[in-house]
Amino acid sequence: MKLIYLGVVILLIALYFYWKVRKQIHSGKFRAILGLFVILISLQYTFGVLVIMLKVPVSLAITHQITAFILYLTVLAGLYVSSGYKSRFGF
Repeated sequence: MKLIYLGVVILLIALYFYWKVRKQIHSGKFRAILGLFVILISLQYTFGVLVIMLKVPVSLAITHQITAFILYLTVLAGLYVSSGYKSRFGF
């Protein structure tokens, strides 16, 4: 049960981050990535709670880990877009 509390704390920190940052964003790409971040962090929380409550079915545990990986990629994309770096490929 303590793991669920940890999940709640992480979810609240992520939502607070979103709430503070969303007003300062002017880039459409970064705004889209931030929206995706909120969706993914919510899914990650939900899958994590279900994994704990249902005694870790393998398919749900794998879904939880895949969502974590996509969330990680989303954060990397946000950092890339916010850095203003332009690659030779135009993105």
